[in-house]
Amino acid sequence: MRVLVLSGRTARQPWTHGAIVQAICSALAARGHAVVLAAQSIDEPRAFAGCEAVHAFDSFDQTATDWPLGFATWARRRRGRIPHDVSVSLSRLVGGDVWMPLDPSAAAWLARAARSLSVPSLAIALARHCGVFRAWAGEAFFVAPIRGDDESIRRVLAIGPARDDAARRLQRARGLGERVRRVEPFAAIVPPSETELRALRDRTRAILGIAPNRRVVLVSAPRPVGKLLDPLLLAVRELALREGEGSPVMLALARDGYAVHSRAVRCAAVKSLRVMGLTERMDAALAAADMVALPIRAERGVFEQGGAGRLAADALALGRPLLALAGSVGSSLARLRSSGDDSPGIVVEQSSRELWSRALRQACEAGWAVRSAAAAREVAGTLTFERFMEALDTALHEAARERGAPAIS
Repeated sequence: MRVLVLSGRTARQPWTHGAIVQAICSALAARGHAVVLAAQSIDEPRAFAGCEAVHAFDSFDQTATDWPLGFATWARRRRGRIPHDVSVSLSRLVGGDVWMPLDPSAAAWLARAARSLSVPSLAIALARHCGVFRAWAGEAFFVAPIRGDDESIRRVLAIGPARDDAARRLQRARGLGERVRRVEPFAAIVPPSETELRALRDRTRAILGIAPNRRVVLVSAPRPVGKLLDPLLLAVRELALREGEGSPVMLALARDGYAVHSRAVRCAAVKSLRVMGLTERMDAALAAADMVALPIRAERGVFEQGGAGRLAADALALGRPLLALAGSVGSSLARLRSSGDDSPGIVVEQSSRELWSRALRQACEAGWAVRSAAAAREVAGTLTFERFMEALDTALHEAARERGAPAIS
């Protein structure tokens, strides 16, 4: 089939949704589809060499905003003019035969900006992201992706149970709940051999100054988190006071390392914190860790549920158990059971120092660590990109049949 992919920014960094867009386009082309991409901007044209054609709204995106003025109108016009058998939209600003929004939520961004920025900084940010209010209005009233093209959305794909619940609530209000399909997150990392993983672990820890025998808790904070990390930082400090050098170390992947360090200062947990910053070597960060903590609840908004679950899936693929706050993007994965009835993680019901401290103490027990690591690898075997693409391909063929296009390429 000739598949039109509509997308926002296609940044190449692995922590952005642009990395998923690249993977989807390549996989669709490998499955024999003729892929045409219409995107807000193309950061790395070579990544889309398998596409039949590529159209960019802004070939050189200087503002780096996820909500440029005029993009939704441009994308709808491209959808009407470019010949295709079926379309899939990965942007919340425009609809498609299959709709699977991956880009950030404008409402969530506005809430974070209002909480974390000063008035002058907020004014500068709003001027830079001037299309955010149009996007927010669309989310608030659920009109952006269906304005003028209500009948075009034949399937809605939601990654993970949290997004699935949000999608069904919104679609049920319009009598379209049966169009929603849930797909599971997928692991992007191919697990290396145990020897390679151990070597990567030792090398990364040596660079970060972490002793080989220390337990390491990896935390990701790609967006401003304010006080949300405080209960976990206080729990790490409590264990440090109790166990000394044998206590766990928190390794933070943070866009704003200074803000995370500032919270650690307030919690008197600086000695137990290492800040790695954002990295393209997620395999190295996960290799250095013994477990991954997910201490931030999913945010409310149209399909904005704290991300697509890639970090949690990648952690399980490398045998790293999850310590997930209830309602976080990885909590559903932490609740799964292996064939031996072991869990790949611990769900922390409330974010408090006491509960995080209890979870950390359990995670540091040798017996639990071995069982949960084995369970994590087993569960990760079901979270493959091939299975993810199978679900997307099925939705595309179903939508193509409904609009009268050929079902087989």
